[in-house]
Amino acid sequence: MMLLLVKQLLDTKAETVTIFAFAAGQGLSEHAAPFEAMVSIIDGDAEITIDSKSIHLKAGEMVHDAWLTHRMPCRQSRNSK
Repeated sequence: MMLLLVKQLLDTKAETVTIFAFAAGQGLSEHAAPFEAMVSIIDGDAEITIDSKSIHLKAGEMVHDAWLTHRMPCRQSRNSK
């Protein structure tokens, strides 16, 4: 996994807020988070898989995940355009 940026903005017992930036073709492997998860695409696009259902998101879109397993490969990033 090639991460271009990882920055944790908030870390409490109830939640974490982390910014990830990926190169095209990179991303997070399937996992379950201990909290609800929200993904917001700032640039590029990604194919998010939540509980075995794929959702294509592009810049400006977001999805909320309530403790289900999920993975997030990046399809296109600013650096790959």
